[in-house]
Amino acid sequence: MKISSIIPLFAALAAVKAQIAPGPYTIRSLASDERGYVGRSPNEDTSINPKPILLLDNGNIDLWDVQPATEGRYRLTIRNNPIGGFDDRLFAFPTNDPRINLEWFITPVVGYGANNYIVETAHKARGWVAPDALNPDRQLALKPLIAGPSIPPFYPPFEVFTFTPLFS
Repeated sequence: MKISSIIPLFAALAAVKAQIAPGPYTIRSLASDERGYVGRSPNEDTSINPKPILLLDNGNIDLWDVQPATEGRYRLTIRNNPIGGFDDRLFAFPTNDPRINLEWFITPVVGYGANNYIVETAHKARGWVAPDALNPDRQLALKPLIAGPSIPPFYPPFEVFTFTPLFS
């Protein structure tokens, strides 16, 4: 057996072993050089409208809750509100909306170290994408992910998120 045919097997085994554990986390964009955390605005309105999920500066750190859902997917909540996508953007939903898919695939990314993941919709059609550092719009987008043609696939840092567990 050629070594080139064994490497993908090891990558797959590592991904299976590295599934994210349920519990509280902070989430940071790998593209933010440890400066930007993913969360909700500290100054958001008190309505029941969906709340944007933003790339914030270090002074604002939200805790996320990650829980298993169905078929390898997860449900993510922030401030007790589930996370979903709408209009190609990421939101927390204070009220239930049956039109919004609230389950996500959280997949380890080989090559970036421990606790680094891509987050994709339930059908893997789109994933979380952090805004460009120069973009004044700080809201996370939902876009088709760019995977580099390698084994394992390479993802740009703005598609990779560090999930740091509150308890290890």
